Amino acid sequence: MKRLFPAWVVLGISLASPVARADYGWIPQYQQLFLRSGIDFYSTDQNYNATGALEPLTSGGNLHEYRLWLEGEYGIAQDWSTRVRLRYVNSTLDSQVPGQTLAAGSGLSDVTVALKWNLKSDYPIVTTEVFTTIPTSSTTVQAPTQLVLRDGNFDLGLILHSGTRAGPFLFSLSPGFVARLGGYSSAATGEMAVQLSFPKGFVRGFARGIYSIEDAQPFDANPLQHTALGSGGSYAKLNGSPRGFSGGAMIELVPISGFRFGGYLEHVIYGQEYPYFTSFGFDLAYSVDFFSPKKKTKVHEVPFEGEQPNGFPD
Repeated sequence: MKRLFPAWVVLGISLASPVARADYGWIPQYQQLFLRSGIDFYSTDQNYNATGALEPLTSGGNLHEYRLWLEGEYGIAQDWSTRVRLRYVNSTLDSQVPGQTLAAGSGLSDVTVALKWNLKSDYPIVTTEVFTTIPTSSTTVQAPTQLVLRDGNFDLGLILHSGTRAGPFLFSLSPGFVARLGGYSSAATGEMAVQLSFPKGFVRGFARGIYSIEDAQPFDANPLQHTALGSGGSYAKLNGSPRGFSGGAMIELVPISGFRFGGYLEHVIYGQEYPYFTSFGFDLAYSVDFFSPKKKTKVHEVPFEGEQPNGFPD
């Protein structure tokens, strides 16, 4: 059977399509809803102390946590979108003795609301993102066996997304700043990635970090140890001044137009007053057009979703 198009033409069309490049934080078209949901798993039994040395959790246990999340991003106008993310968290602090649980906590966690504005749609792309994190739970615990869900404070942040491409490769950089209220230190954040697109998806290597500008231990009795009640002894929770750097990789597959699924793996490389964790997760995504466009419009892209309000990844 004779081919209608050479293989390199088909590959080029696929790489150029918005579907194949559907995620490195692109802004949806006007009146288009982009839905994502997933589950993340975290595990840690050590902390980086104030000098960057690894130490066991002060509780002597192992913190395990999974997070179910749902996110929707909607194109509210040309070059503008708004994003909302909801979370459900379940945490357990397990003893070194098999079968014993020291503490636990579960319930609805923080809500993140963001607004994006695409300043420059041609490469290199420039987009600003303003976000706030709204707490839905308190840091007050009723017993030592209770774990808090999150930091219980409001965050206000600004991220500048920028990215460019070279053939099937995409390069991105997202510096930002977050003001953490409630006695926590404000921090500079950053995220960078290299992505390789292929006809039915992409693979991405990424690195991200957070640097608190001051030392803050709002709930610790001992400034040299993380003793905050409800934290399980891990800087993954109730962390006043995180400084850390992590890296990982992800893959996303696009079997049909408008739908995709994938997974990621991430590990901490270095930190100070920061959890030493490994995490992995899976996600599903689907885009919905509420109105048929009158004419073909260009999808605006930005390099990252840019959500990193507390250092410990969400």
